[in-house]
Amino acid sequence: MKRSPLLLGVALAAVSGPALADDATITSQYTLPFLTSSAFNGSPGNLTINQGARLYIDTSGAAVTINSNNTVLNSGVIQNAASSNAVGVHLVAGNNGSLTLNGATNAILCLSTDCRVFSGNGTGNTGVLLDGNGTFTGSIDLQFGSSTVVVGTQATGVLINSQLTGNLNVTQIMTVSGEDSTAIRVNAPIVGEFTVGQAITARGVNIYSSTQVDALSNSAVAIGANVTSGFVVMGPGSSADTTVSGTLLNSGTAATVLIAPSVAGVNASNIVIGPRTSDAFGKQTFSFINRGLINASDNDPGVTGTSVLLGETGAATHTVNLTGGFYNRGRIVTTTESDNAFATGAASAPSNAYGVIVGNGATISNFSTSGNAGSGSTVSTIVLDGNASATNDFYKDLYVTVGNDTRVITGYDGTTKTATVGALNGSTSTFTTAPSTGDQFTIKRNAAFINEGSIQATTTGNQAVTAAALKILAQGSTASLINTGTISALASTTDTGVASLSAYGIQDLSGTLTNIVNTGSIAAAAAHVIQPTSRRPR
Repeated sequence: MKRSPLLLGVALAAVSGPALADDATITSQYTLPFLTSSAFNGSPGNLTINQGARLYIDTSGAAVTINSNNTVLNSGVIQNAASSNAVGVHLVAGNNGSLTLNGATNAILCLSTDCRVFSGNGTGNTGVLLDGNGTFTGSIDLQFGSSTVVVGTQATGVLINSQLTGNLNVTQIMTVSGEDSTAIRVNAPIVGEFTVGQAITARGVNIYSSTQVDALSNSAVAIGANVTSGFVVMGPGSSADTTVSGTLLNSGTAATVLIAPSVAGVNASNIVIGPRTSDAFGKQTFSFINRGLINASDNDPGVTGTSVLLGETGAATHTVNLTGGFYNRGRIVTTTESDNAFATGAASAPSNAYGVIVGNGATISNFSTSGNAGSGSTVSTIVLDGNASATNDFYKDLYVTVGNDTRVITGYDGTTKTATVGALNGSTSTFTTAPSTGDQFTIKRNAAFINEGSIQATTTGNQAVTAAALKILAQGSTASLINTGTISALASTTDTGVASLSAYGIQDLSGTLTNIVNTGSIAAAAAHVIQPTSRRPR
């Protein structure tokens, strides 16, 4: 059979399915845009790009478009070298499918003229774009070991503009470079889990200036819509776990991780980040989990840094609710400098530093669920109702209250929906009496915000500055905190004439933080320091 000119350099594989449906496999180089709706013979099919193969175009628009119920597996290279309005992979809503960048083969998605040195400019380039009417059902899986490079002003690595019903997994090396660039931007709901890891970077420039303030990036992760099953930064869940810590980095005044209705612009609405539904280390009921490094870092004057911002810093017309709370086992680090050592042609200017800001309209909630006990409970167990989770140990280590009895859940059987209880704060290990069928129960965690890692904010230089590791704005809300790690802030200046320096381990302007349990370290220091004789390299 003669091959269509569309598939020169493409090998075909027979597949089962509708008549005339053909899948396509790129085995060498292919230099035309590819649409799954017309993979071959004008009929839809899946696309596979083999290791060592490349799909290359240099025109505006998408290199690959998923506009049918099909999948794309890239084990090689997808490259669009157009200077502006280039797209790597375009997922069109209203279809079922998936996009996978194979980590085992070090797959590459590149929107640059040279993927090795991040060269190029232009504007509005996007690595992965999801848009259109309706919902795209399926996963976006940019695996550990793969990489994405996008360059240009207002460049974006992943842009979600329509609902994704499936998981968004970006655990690769992603570098997005250009003024106002964003690594991952979510403007529409994700009905699933959102996981990031390895190294996600948004930076304003590729080559830094020593005389001027460099162009600034936007966020590494910006979320402006619901995520039903939580947001996670990958990393080790225990001292024995060898999972590589994910790193999120940006350089700019935008927060490294920003969850705010304003992200979605004119489509802003209330945001709910729901609890994670599964976690290998028992933290599945949290909405925000960090086991890696979230780092806001800039050493130019006048650039205030924030690692995590929930809600708005100004007036809030919509809300953000982390219904499962906030858990940090990794590092959240912000560093800024107010002097002009790295921008000698610019004037020194205040550069404040904030670790986590619970902004206006934002609430970090304590995970809570309630229902009515089923039949078969005993003094050491309670059978939950039919709405309870089907995941084993989903409620482990949470507190269950029935009447005046509160006990800790030591185990949970998702099949029988039976929770086993134990002693809490000196109580007996069993209920006073066995819960009766229909008795109301409530299950909660012991705090909304749990820090087992470190949250640090540091600002240095020669100006009057402020550093706060955890700041709750007047219209933000976080009722309870357990800290077994480190929460610290340092504000320093080399100018002994500066009278105003402020540092806060925790700064609560809302009055909502009424319960703190600290067995770790909460510290703050504001100090005049001697001018160093040498500076670290950029």
